[in-house]
Amino acid sequence: MNVKSYIIGLLLTYVNVATGITLPELRAIISSDSQAISRAKIVTEVNLVDNSPILSVTPKNNHEDEELKIKRINSKQYYLSTYTIDIPRNLIKEVWVDLRDLDTIAKTENLTPIQKTNVNCSQSVLVDNTTLYEMSLLDSSRTGAEAQALLGKRPGPLSFDQLSLGVINEKFLKEEYLVKLTSLTKGDSEYLKIELAFAEHGDSKVEYICDPNLGYRFREQKWTFKGEVTKQIIADDYKMIDGIPFPFTCTTTFYSSGKVKKQITKKVKEVELNPVLTEKDFKLFLPKGTFIMEDILMKDSRTTESEGLMGIEDILQPQAAEEKKVNSKSPCQH
Repeated sequence: MNVKSYIIGLLLTYVNVATGITLPELRAIISSDSQAISRAKIVTEVNLVDNSPILSVTPKNNHEDEELKIKRINSKQYYLSTYTIDIPRNLIKEVWVDLRDLDTIAKTENLTPIQKTNVNCSQSVLVDNTTLYEMSLLDSSRTGAEAQALLGKRPGPLSFDQLSLGVINEKFLKEEYLVKLTSLTKGDSEYLKIELAFAEHGDSKVEYICDPNLGYRFREQKWTFKGEVTKQIIADDYKMIDGIPFPFTCTTTFYSSGKVKKQITKKVKEVELNPVLTEKDFKLFLPKGTFIMEDILMKDSRTTESEGLMGIEDILQPQAAEEKKVNSKSPCQH
């Protein structure tokens, strides 16, 4: 950061009379808020419209092939998401239930049984952020297909953003960024406007409109690149849950050249903050005969001999036991 930016940063840090809060005070509030929730159960109704997959496929001979048809159908989704998070244990579970009338879609689009399974987005996913293992289970009850589970490694940890809806990302308030705080009046309400410019990406900026009455949680977050808005998040319908403000409606919109590329609207139906969670909360019910594929390369596969609740550790145990058995053999036994 150059000398001019540094001086401006200092002025903005300690002279924010108009906003009524200094940057160090804001940092303290955000840091406290980010640690207020460590566990949660959230049930959310999701409407998703995603035009980007359709734009990436070109019709062949002016004819919509199977790939384009499936992407077009999946470009509009409506599902119920049940999200269970335990940050101290680094565990996440999300269950998607497709709320669309799959049979009507299949009939209208003349889908084959195999195509129908590609349209169905109902599934359950377990993620262990510590080991980076992920297990997903497809909902076979709606398609008639064989129950299938896939266990593999993630390229990186999954974000806990679902817990911090409305909370400013505290890493953006670090001293190396140029942070500008100003007051903003909308109607009868006073807000805090936070503008951030990233020195390493001079054309990239982010803006927050925060509500002091909600502990400076944001009502709007906007990203711009080279003067054009690329992403916008509107957090609204805040309610107090055990003394914690939580937005029950959140709309995220992605733009490209001024046009909406993707939009996700989430409406919270139920929420429990900091509930007591047990091991069962991070297991999935696997029917007898579920076909389990291990890792992306399908290094190993097997079917379950009994039904019941199973987690990532339960799937790994037979493999670990077998490896231990092999490694315990004496040289003469090999």
